[in-house]
Amino acid sequence: MDRVPAPAGNAVMFRYAGLIFGDPTSGLLGQLLQSRKKAGGLFMLLTVDAGPCLFPMVFS
Repeated sequence: MDRVPAPAGNAVMFRYAGLIFGDPTSGLLGQLLQSRKKAGGLFMLLTVDAGPCLFPMVFS
């Protein structure tokens, strides 16, 4: 399987899209849980869990 590099423009776009959707979502989750620590921990856990799903060629 050959690796195809992602265009730099797409990488920047997806990074900022994640920031745009992640910041309000973590804020709302923090309000619902009444704890910024729990919301941050959940987002870190989701980030670690999503890695192998989003980047399977790196983890194989």
